[in-house]
Amino acid sequence: MLTLLHHTTDAHQRPFASLEALLDEPFPQTPQDLLQLEQRLSAAATQVADQMVLVQLTRAHEAEAFVTQAIAQARAQSPVPLVHKGVRMTSVLLLGGTRI
Repeated sequence: MLTLLHHTTDAHQRPFASLEALLDEPFPQTPQDLLQLEQRLSAAATQVADQMVLVQLTRAHEAEAFVTQAIAQARAQSPVPLVHKGVRMTSVLLLGGTRI
């Protein structure tokens, strides 16, 4: 089974806390204020999406049946025989910027 390393960002106890805090901000008074709010919301949403992907990746790698099926499918689709070369560290950069 594959092992995932911890990600480089801090996990929040309340996964949507950063988004909830942005909702409590005062109404933007200028177009620039509105643009900055939109940018902060976008950044917070991508971080939440990365956390969700991390949870699903962890679940997938902990599910022995999923791993077995994924390996079998990769072997079946490969034009050359795949050889297991042991455990290797791999870094993955998610769309929101989180590196795991």
